[in-house]
Amino acid sequence: MTKIKSNITFFSLFAIFGVGLLAGFFAFAQFSYPVEELGNCQNEAECKDYCDSWENIEECVFFAEAHNLLSPEELAEAKKIIKALAGGAAPPGGCLNPTQCKAYCEEPTLIEECITFAEKAGIIPPSEAAEARQVRKALLAGIPLPGNCGTKKNCEAYCSKPAHTQECIQFARRAGLISAKEAAEAEKVMPLIAKGESPGGCKSKEECEIYCADESHVEECVSFTLKAGLMTKEEAEIMRKTKGRGPGGCKSKVECDAFCNNPANQETCFAFAIQYDLMPQEAIQKMREGAGEIRKGLEFASPELLECLNLSVGSEVVNKIRSGNFMPTQQIGNQIKSCFDKYMALPPLMQPE
Repeated sequence: MTKIKSNITFFSLFAIFGVGLLAGFFAFAQFSYPVEELGNCQNEAECKDYCDSWENIEECVFFAEAHNLLSPEELAEAKKIIKALAGGAAPPGGCLNPTQCKAYCEEPTLIEECITFAEKAGIIPPSEAAEARQVRKALLAGIPLPGNCGTKKNCEAYCSKPAHTQECIQFARRAGLISAKEAAEAEKVMPLIAKGESPGGCKSKEECEIYCADESHVEECVSFTLKAGLMTKEEAEIMRKTKGRGPGGCKSKVECDAFCNNPANQETCFAFAIQYDLMPQEAIQKMREGAGEIRKGLEFASPELLECLNLSVGSEVVNKIRSGNFMPTQQIGNQIKSCFDKYMALPPLMQPE
């Protein structure tokens, strides 16, 4: 259930720029010329020109792969572009080569076309495409990138420095990438991450959540979240008791709310709360007494009342209440109350306070 919202990665629109590396990787390696695999180019300049063409991209990517000239990420991206082009996808703006595309996509007013191409090619998922469009909207509104960083790599490097944290968070907030609450959380967390004080040295929301999903890291993650001021001492104690997991294995408030709002899971959630002492004893006692009063009421229930209960909470719940093996949650209690209100006087302990 530990969640660390600290990721300010909002430069997905630059993902397509990576293809520009295909035109420049020869600058970092020495080869014997001519290079037969690349059209028998005679020197570095010719090889660069040869690979700065969509017509030759496949040969160049295979050559780069054979000689380890691209990172695994760059290689995967380049292969996706090859597949997209082979499938008939038109390069943004009709650009004729990677260099032209890079220049075309650096213009904020034209980036929408580049985002669409990158999304169709599978270079970025829909969530990152939506994020990129938010960045584009901010740029068109005149909001400058932090430090005028210009590329994903430069922006991430710029925003990794503690001195720039506030500027980067404010950009994300103004661009609509994070809410005011998330911005406030990020302002607390990012400086700690920048100083290497995050759990397991994680540097993004995703990395931190993966690390903190391991129960053996719960204490470390809870201590960090408490230090960052993202939870109270009471919440931290609950996290320690439950090892960061809720009923049904839920790991976040959203997941746990969804699980426990399902009537089929409410008995599990109630048992979980009792097991980990998450409810005041007075409340538990009152619920037990209320369940007893409901059982008494069922002894004199009319056919209409029973029908109402069976329809609203189900015959299985009614049978469990009769047997004394069930304590209704607030939602089920409200449904039972509605039936009793309609067809019978409400048991005393079910009366509103």
